[in-house]
Amino acid sequence: MELKQSKKKFSLNVMGGQDKGLVLIVVLALIAILAIVSTVAVYTTTTDIKISGNYKTSVQAFYVAEAGIYDGIGRLMNGNISDDGAKTDPDWNVAGSSTGFNNSFTVTHQVIDSSVVTDDGGTPLFLITSTGSSSSSIKQIEAVVRLVYALPFTKALEGCDGVTIESNGFTDSYDSDLGTYDSQVIPVGTRKDNQNNAWARDKGNVGTANAGADITVDGNAQVHGNARATRYVGASGTGSPVTGLGTPANLTGYRGSPDTTGVNAVIYGIPTENNPPTDCDPLDTATIFDEADDIVDSNNNAEIVNLSTNNPYNSSNKAFSLSSNDAFSLGSPGQTRNYHFNSFELNSNSTLTINGSVTFYVSGDFEDASNSSLTLSSGSTLAVYVTGELDISSNTIVNPGAPTDLMIYSSAASSSNSDYKISISSNSTITGAIYAPNAAIDISSNSDSLGAIRGKYIKSRSNAKFHYDEAFGRLEGYPVLGYEIISWSEIN
Repeated sequence: MELKQSKKKFSLNVMGGQDKGLVLIVVLALIAILAIVSTVAVYTTTTDIKISGNYKTSVQAFYVAEAGIYDGIGRLMNGNISDDGAKTDPDWNVAGSSTGFNNSFTVTHQVIDSSVVTDDGGTPLFLITSTGSSSSSIKQIEAVVRLVYALPFTKALEGCDGVTIESNGFTDSYDSDLGTYDSQVIPVGTRKDNQNNAWARDKGNVGTANAGADITVDGNAQVHGNARATRYVGASGTGSPVTGLGTPANLTGYRGSPDTTGVNAVIYGIPTENNPPTDCDPLDTATIFDEADDIVDSNNNAEIVNLSTNNPYNSSNKAFSLSSNDAFSLGSPGQTRNYHFNSFELNSNSTLTINGSVTFYVSGDFEDASNSSLTLSSGSTLAVYVTGELDISSNTIVNPGAPTDLMIYSSAASSSNSDYKISISSNSTITGAIYAPNAAIDISSNSDSLGAIRGKYIKSRSNAKFHYDEAFGRLEGYPVLGYEIISWSEIN
């Protein structure tokens, strides 16, 4: 009996030891699994933290780079960098830093083939490259920017309420900074337009400013540039122009419907319709005349009284009238002179020479006629403010020098598009710019002019030729209205 009891007890002890060993194995396995899970969790968390951190610093670097773009734009708008279109070298290289962040940007003119890129009006485009960094993240952004100026002369002809070019009217362009117009004309033997005209450059653009204004091109007119209207571009007398290419014998780009009168009228650039309105009077005529009329009370008229015996100035009524075949000079080389007249007239075969920097304020009409000549001597400039009508006709030559040397401002207001307050006609030549946003302007009868014109309405006809001087698109000193981002891209 004792032996049997002993065997049963031994069997129970063996089974108990086996259970304990199995539990130990299970526990160790669980610990190992937990260790693996914990390690994976730690690794995953660490990776997520790194990814999150990298994303965070990447975003920070991007916004730091973006800040550099706007910093560059801000400095451009504040005038801290020259926008002279002739420059091709970098104008700016700025670096800045703060705790954890670094930024650098450069501002240069956009250059292609060693030439500064400009818009249609000649305004230079800028390339801003900005690099931002945060920790090890680096982002680089590149933007092409154009400053928007209150430039009054970005086109050959800009009529706020409309432009009509007909009866062999003609526009093209040249750049007075590169030489004379004739030196830039490509001969007919090399190329010619549909009317066998030679031309120089292709920025003889025309445009409208106010809403609902049309450009009419008709009767063998040749526009060597773009036509940009706030409403329609097309031929006259045909209703609303419709989109679609005309035949080679008709208006290129857009044409009237039905197209019956636009024979051989060609726009060699790009005609576009329904463009947004722009400011018709960017210089504010009222303001510039308010500032200029100080000349009425403070001027150099007294100097004229004591000049030659053929003195054209009548001090009692302040009229200036140069008699036929007479010659006269106003101003002094290298000096500034201001004159106020109630009327201004150059009669047949008379010659007036301007010396130095001269300003006329004419409280009335301004007339050059009958082979008269208004000549600016070398290095001289003339600004004319006219409140009445302006008439340049009968073989008159006004300023044989650079267009940018002569500026004519008119405050005259037309009651309709046919109420012409300014006329350039009868084989006359004017070299300069006319700013008359409230006046209808007629250019006709074989006139041949260089510069730029802005008016309420402009009609160019009867073999009138107008050559836009691209230098007007680069004039400095006009206020900056804003900016336009032409393109924006992330480089890396």
